[in-house]
Amino acid sequence: MKELAIIPTKYQSVFSGLYERLSSLLWLFAISIAAWFVFSIEIASTSFLIPFLFFSISYVIFFLFFYKGASRRIIFNEEGFEFCSYENKRFVKWSEYQGYKITKFIPHQVKIKIQDRESIVFGFYAFSSEQRKKLFSILDAGEF
Repeated sequence: MKELAIIPTKYQSVFSGLYERLSSLLWLFAISIAAWFVFSIEIASTSFLIPFLFFSISYVIFFLFFYKGASRRIIFNEEGFEFCSYENKRFVKWSEYQGYKITKFIPHQVKIKIQDRESIVFGFYAFSSEQRKKLFSILDAGEF
């Protein structure tokens, strides 16, 4: 049985995680600015920045030096595909696959819709641009 595994590099995983965290921080700043304009509530920017820096640096150190596996991977074959996020695995038959959608707002995410089950969701930048081209061409075809 032929298979194709799409596995991001460790550095791509770190980039994707930092992108998602930075996007969350930007949303928090946007909410704090809106709260300041609407309700005249001042929120100290350091209350966001210090935890963000701590968790971002911890994230990078953990993934670069301690985590040995691939954070995400997707393996295609004739029967369907298996999506692995850290150590969680989900197998989807091609007959259950109902398309995918890329969210419009930051952080961009890919949502793979599955019949009668929860969608598979992962960050748009979880895979490199070349890997995304392969991924989307297979998902567009709906078969491997």
